[in-house]
Amino acid sequence: MTERDEQLRAFHAAGWRPVDLQRVTGYSRETIRQALRPEVRLATNISRRRTSPQPPADYRPYGDRKPYVVAETLAALHGPTDGTVTLPRHLDWSGHGEYDLNRRQAIAARPRCDRPTQAENERPPEALSYAHTPAQD
Repeated sequence: MTERDEQLRAFHAAGWRPVDLQRVTGYSRETIRQALRPEVRLATNISRRRTSPQPPADYRPYGDRKPYVVAETLAALHGPTDGTVTLPRHLDWSGHGEYDLNRRQAIAARPRCDRPTQAENERPPEALSYAHTPAQD
């Protein structure tokens, strides 16, 4: 690339216009522009580099912004164990706050180590299998 750039600069210094260089060499207009002006190539390369996005300075993690409580044991949970439950908007803001507690396949699809044990509860509520809570430190 350095050799190519030097040749293009030499032809340009000899009076060749960039459009003539483009026609004769087949190089793109941008390639010739960057060869003739190295600072343009540097600026282009810098602008193309992807930096990992940084959160704003006042960013707070999800768990800090949305308060939540998680029961210590399944025995501490109260409420229906079958049928359909519709959670209020302040508890489920996804727009799909209706949960079918009879959906057994939701528990069956969970990894074995993530399933409640029989000792904790005879029939664990299936709503737990697709309840999403942020990671806690």
